[in-house]
Amino acid sequence: MNLFSAFASLFSFILLVSIRRALVFEFQTWAPFTTSVRSHTSIDLVQNFTNHYENVCEDKNLSIAKFDVNVTNNDKQVTRYLVMPMAYEIEKVPASFLLMWVLAVSAAFQTYRGRFLPAWKELKDEHPMMAWGIILVPHFIAHGAMMGQVNQNALLHELNRWIFLLSLFFICMWIIVNPLAKEEYTNTKPDFGRWFEYILTAPVQVVLVAMSVWSRDRSTLYALFAAQASMIICGVVMEAVIDSIYETNPQGPEPTAQRNRDVRTARGTLFTAWITFALIWYVLISQFLRQGQIDGMCDDCGGFIEQCPYVWYSESNTFNENQTKSKLDFSASYAKYFDNAIETTIPGTNETYRNHTANDLNVTQIRDKFCNACPTKKPDDMCKIVGDQCVGRSNIPPAVTYIVFAQCFFFASFGIVQTMQYALSSNVTNVEEQKNVWYTVSIAYAVLSVVAKTTLEIAFLAMLAQMPESKVSA
Repeated sequence: MNLFSAFASLFSFILLVSIRRALVFEFQTWAPFTTSVRSHTSIDLVQNFTNHYENVCEDKNLSIAKFDVNVTNNDKQVTRYLVMPMAYEIEKVPASFLLMWVLAVSAAFQTYRGRFLPAWKELKDEHPMMAWGIILVPHFIAHGAMMGQVNQNALLHELNRWIFLLSLFFICMWIIVNPLAKEEYTNTKPDFGRWFEYILTAPVQVVLVAMSVWSRDRSTLYALFAAQASMIICGVVMEAVIDSIYETNPQGPEPTAQRNRDVRTARGTLFTAWITFALIWYVLISQFLRQGQIDGMCDDCGGFIEQCPYVWYSESNTFNENQTKSKLDFSASYAKYFDNAIETTIPGTNETYRNHTANDLNVTQIRDKFCNACPTKKPDDMCKIVGDQCVGRSNIPPAVTYIVFAQCFFFASFGIVQTMQYALSSNVTNVEEQKNVWYTVSIAYAVLSVVAKTTLEIAFLAMLAQMPESKVSA
């Protein structure tokens, strides 16, 4: 399972590197900065922009974040400041670098665990060069391809680029060889190396999800990264405590003081981990839902109607009712349209447009002035029709939905596995049962790990496919 996961991660790694658009795509991030202005020109500029933008938006809960600060001096003179949050030091983060880190580090850990298979150990004893070549050559190929593509596309500054590439390569090689390992890996006891892998990869996955839902404040990203890493440490503590509970289970009918301490520690750690998980994903999912609900609300599509109820029919040479609406009751917007368009005076005359022929009608002028049909077709396809309303198009690619909820599900699954292991820990009373439980848990974690990381890459590539071809930064 680990070797299969390693090769699956390497395949995904090479696939990512081979797609140039995925390789060069960047997320923009920034640091928060709050500026204050006091000149009338600056205050008017901010105030006018704010009022205009808020009036355009259909969702009246939206507002530009600003607030007034009035300072009174000893002479009772009031100085007014207008304070407004802004983005500071905008930087671009290549999303592919984060994904490559996750896939490469995961493949290295999976390869390390896979090289303790009896078949590989036998091959190593007989043909050591061949055995090491089987597991190392794919990594050399993947990292070589990455170095070539990254340098060819000149991603990042040259110094930063080589620091990242060489650091990732040597870290992965160190993980695979692991010269400091004091004992061989086994999947029938706690594996703290697995949680070290998750500390190096899971926080990066959370940051990728956060940036996908347009959470780009670096302070927020750092906090999510740290929260996820802290939650992983809870997993390390839980494994140690569960193992201790297994050891103290058979010791008589009355629980020992050690076991009571272990149970309290397990419950407290599990509670902390789930609360942290809930807060992390509340931030991510609420941002996604909020963005989806209000995205497009400021495109000023509410000023359009779904379809012009009266159009020009050249074959009848008259300005007639739209056939698609002839049997429907017109809404207030259609009635208003009719009153304005048909009863309006023809330019240069005292007559109205009602009951006139093509020779008398300026149909283009009527259409432009009185019939603001929802622009759903190119080149002005910024709106869409939902029900009988013209609303702005959502700019979040549908694949982002999959990124958010699939990653949330898989991350929760890790916690469910460990929670179930703790809940059933009192039933494990001998060494053989302990080995069976740890073996089952190892399989579950191995499957979840490779599936979570692979689906993240697939969803990321799907997201790029759903974005405009020219879009290489967001």
